[in-house]
Amino acid sequence: MTTTGQPATASCFGWTYTLCSHSIGMIIEDVWPTVFFGWERVEEIRRKPSRLDWARDTLDTMKREAERVTTQPPQLPIERIGWRHDFYSTTSGEHLVYEPDSPDRFYDPRTGRYETGDAHHRAWVLLTHERTYRLMRSIGFLYALTGDERYAEWVAVGMRSAIEMFSRHELREDNHYDALYFHPLYDAQILLLLANAYGLTRTSHAYDVEDHEQIRTDVFDEAQPYQIGFLREMGAHNMTCYVAANLATAGLLFDWQGWVDLALGAEQAGLVRNITDGLKTDPAGDVDGFWYEGTMFYHFYSLAPLITLWEAARTVRAEIARDPSFAERLARMFQAPVLMADPQLRLPCLGDLGAPKVLSLTLYRHLYEYAAGQIDPERFGPVLARIYATGLPRRNLTGLAFGPDALPPPSDPPGHTHLPAAGIGVFRGGCQAGDAYLLFRAGRQHGGHDHQDKLAISLHACGVPISPDLGTAGYSLTDLHAYYRSTFSHNTLLVDDANQQPVSQAKLDFCPHASPPYAVAEVGDAYDGVRLRRVVIFDPPLIVIADEFTSHDEHRYAAAWHAYGSMTASVSHPVETPDWADLGNEGGLAHFTERRTMATHGCAIVDWRVNQHLWLRQISRSDGLMEVTAGRTPGQPISDDRGTILLRATDKARRFTTVWEIHRGRPTVTESAIAVDEEIHVTADGEVKQYAPPRARPRRPRA
Repeated sequence: MTTTGQPATASCFGWTYTLCSHSIGMIIEDVWPTVFFGWERVEEIRRKPSRLDWARDTLDTMKREAERVTTQPPQLPIERIGWRHDFYSTTSGEHLVYEPDSPDRFYDPRTGRYETGDAHHRAWVLLTHERTYRLMRSIGFLYALTGDERYAEWVAVGMRSAIEMFSRHELREDNHYDALYFHPLYDAQILLLLANAYGLTRTSHAYDVEDHEQIRTDVFDEAQPYQIGFLREMGAHNMTCYVAANLATAGLLFDWQGWVDLALGAEQAGLVRNITDGLKTDPAGDVDGFWYEGTMFYHFYSLAPLITLWEAARTVRAEIARDPSFAERLARMFQAPVLMADPQLRLPCLGDLGAPKVLSLTLYRHLYEYAAGQIDPERFGPVLARIYATGLPRRNLTGLAFGPDALPPPSDPPGHTHLPAAGIGVFRGGCQAGDAYLLFRAGRQHGGHDHQDKLAISLHACGVPISPDLGTAGYSLTDLHAYYRSTFSHNTLLVDDANQQPVSQAKLDFCPHASPPYAVAEVGDAYDGVRLRRVVIFDPPLIVIADEFTSHDEHRYAAAWHAYGSMTASVSHPVETPDWADLGNEGGLAHFTERRTMATHGCAIVDWRVNQHLWLRQISRSDGLMEVTAGRTPGQPISDDRGTILLRATDKARRFTTVWEIHRGRPTVTESAIAVDEEIHVTADGEVKQYAPPRARPRRPRA
């Protein structure tokens, strides 16, 4: 049952929650994913407010917020914990708004309605516990800084609730690896926050001898054996980053060296293994810093606990922290997203999670506070300054703990950038319509959160996403999640209307200094027996794409194109639709609605009105009969839908050539724009432009 209305509060997490852009909260609620730190940063947090206005303002605000929060006991309902991915609307796919005072009614900002359900509620319980433990950590800092016992007493009440929660073994039943908080990943994050909060307050008289004993034995002694078992079972992974960070933090807190040694040097998944295996190398042996799971969200998600592990190594394993190869690997993890951000700091939604109009470098400013203050001030200080130049206030706990005292002038956006190990090239430039940004992805598939999307293109221009990767919503939306992961939902190539297979044979030649810049990519094993090749020429406002399919056998070849806004589509030289295999409704194609199919020996002409001031025109041609299907597909969230074009042809070898034009309402490329021979001739505004993409190996003659 749902009801209309507005959320009762505006409370959420310290900044816009990374997966939800619709509410903000207090500084002491902090941010998720969290950077975990505690007693070891007290002196630095004490130093800054005595000298720096922004730090003094931050601390004063935290004190005012704590006065309100501590009027009520810590909110820790003792009941079964659920899955984070259930906190999504089953109607719109939007992340629901978290409200601490609404455990059973969950607001969908996309529809303006409330949803209910047991799974939603259990996810709410998880978010509530996480939020409360972050509050306890923040208020623990206030105790450590001021000595005010009221703060420690409030934290101690929460610690006793945690002891009770960990004693409830029936709440572990049917959970993964006997975890209390649904999965060892979530347990690790809870244990990290508990270790931070307890470490900051354990000298207080708010605890008695029994409290200290129970915290050590009933919480940490109880939890760590299955955390260690999970660590030893897994390799490098975002989850083992958190488990290792938990072991390091708890080991330092309780002086248990064995836990620290596992966390930093475990052969399976400690810091060394994660920072080695978690970053892939290019053929020259270099790393570009993008986390191997192939997703922007999990890149940052993994980086947050790696900071905790790195700080532990600096404390007790200096040989790791002083190793220049390890230090540079960590630095490049901070650099990689900067190299992929658009001029407005928006990030591409590669792989799982994140929404294309939400994901931004600004959401991760706490990580760049650390990078600018602790990793490389010259490299990351200007990046942090650029983040704050957007108008955001500099008020956050991580900034107090790790950030630089002052910021340098902000950096300019980078030019064209290349991440060779990831197989990603990014073009940036400008034209009369405005700035243009295009990301081209052609690398191998490494991790389970990566998508079947090789040779995909994402386009932003004039400050907005036009044709981006969608990321995904929560995993509990099973059918929709499969669509977001499908090959069809991306601007890429398909064979026989099926998803690509995991790709291991991929090559990207990125040529940013050519005139105009271009990239050439080949994939050899996305489909059995078929070689795919795509050339992208970046000449804004024009973008030229040349696609080739080759095989010994006949297949159905296709290119999918999606963009925001209303869409019109037509063909020149229409002919009767060929008797090819029906497009069907399998997999991602089940979400392709309002279909209209045409056929042509000429061009497909497509116009998207992205918004009131921005348009995208597409002209596509093939070297033979081409089927053109126009329709709509879901966005992320669902209602943010896209106009979609699918070009298809049946043959042993085939070419598609496409021109995009970014414009403000007066296109210059016409239906007769493309002439394909050894060169691509594009007529725009009466001028013929000639593009000569690098040639592939000689094509076999058609049978």
